[in-house]
Amino acid sequence: MPGWAKIGRAAAWGVVLGTTAAVAVEVCCLFFGRNWHAVIPGQAFRCAQLSHDRFLDAIRRNDIRTIINLRGTSPDQDWYLGESRATRDADISQEDITFSAYRLPSPDELRRLIDVFDHCEYPILFHCRQGVDRTGLAAALLLLLRTDVTPAQARGQLGYRYGHVPFGPTWCMLQFLDLYDVWLRREGRTHSPDALREYADHGYCPAQLRGRLELLEAPMAPRVGAPAVVRVRAVNTSPEPWRLHPGTETGIHVRYLVVGPDLKWAQLGRAGRFEATVPPGGSIDLMLALDPPLRAGQYWLFADLADGNRYSFSQFGNQPLEWTYTVGGAAP
Repeated sequence: MPGWAKIGRAAAWGVVLGTTAAVAVEVCCLFFGRNWHAVIPGQAFRCAQLSHDRFLDAIRRNDIRTIINLRGTSPDQDWYLGESRATRDADISQEDITFSAYRLPSPDELRRLIDVFDHCEYPILFHCRQGVDRTGLAAALLLLLRTDVTPAQARGQLGYRYGHVPFGPTWCMLQFLDLYDVWLRREGRTHSPDALREYADHGYCPAQLRGRLELLEAPMAPRVGAPAVVRVRAVNTSPEPWRLHPGTETGIHVRYLVVGPDLKWAQLGRAGRFEATVPPGGSIDLMLALDPPLRAGQYWLFADLADGNRYSFSQFGNQPLEWTYTVGGAAP
C-alpha cells in the first residue's frame, strides 16, 4: 500500500506540474508572444499586433488573404506603417476598423466590420494591440455570423485564456453582447446571423448613449464683456433613462466648447450637473452659460452630450450642436 500511495502522490504532482506548465505556456503566449489563436480553423485567426516580418510569416504560413486591423488608421505610427508595408508586400487586402477597448463600438464601425466579414476574401487575420479585448469582441461577432454557435458560446472569445478580464472599462466588450441579448428578448427573437445583422443595422444602441441637442434660444447681439446664455433641449432617443448627477465624473450632461476669433479655445463648459432623470423619449432644457467675450469677432459654439468623462455621444454617431455667432464691440 505505501508503494501505491507514493505512486498516487507522484501522479497527482504530475497533473499539477503539467497543468502549471500549460498555464505558463498560455501566459507566455499572451504577454510575451503573439496571442495567436484560430477562431475558425483554416479560415479565421486572431492575434496581437505583429511586426512587419511576423505579419509576412503569418500570411505565408496560413495563406491569409485579408488582414483586419481593429486599431484604426495611424499613418504616423511605426506599427501601422509596418503592417501596411506587410500587406502591400504580400499583395493582400487590409481593412482598418476603429474600435476601442474602453467603449462600446460605434454603430457605423460595427456595421462596417460586419460588412467586411461578409464580403472580404478568406482566410482572414484580425487583431488589436494585444489581441485581447477588441479582438475578442470581433471574434465573437465572426462566430455568430458564420457558425452555429450560441451567443453564450461566443462569449468564450472574451475569456481569461485570451487575456480578457471582465472588470473595469474593458467590460464594455461583454456589455455589447448583453445589449444584443436584451434586444433578442425584447423582440421575441432567437439568435441567427440575420438577426445579428438586423440588430446592427436597426436595433443597436450603445446603452443610453443616444440623443440629440436642439437650439432653443440664443442671444441676438452678443457684446464684448457681456455674459450670455444659450438655451438648448437635450432629447433622449435611447431605450434607457438618462441619469444626471452633480460633478463631471458621472452622469449625462452637456459639454460645450467655445472657439474665439483667433481659433483658440475661449471656454470649456458643462451644463446639466444636477440630479435629474430623463426617460426614453423625454427631454430636458439646459442653459449654457457663455463667459464674457474679450474681443469682437466671430465665435463658434460646439456642444455635445457626454456620459461623465468617459463617453461623448458624437463618438457613437450622434450629431453635436454647432452655432456660429458674431460678437460686437462693447456696449456704449
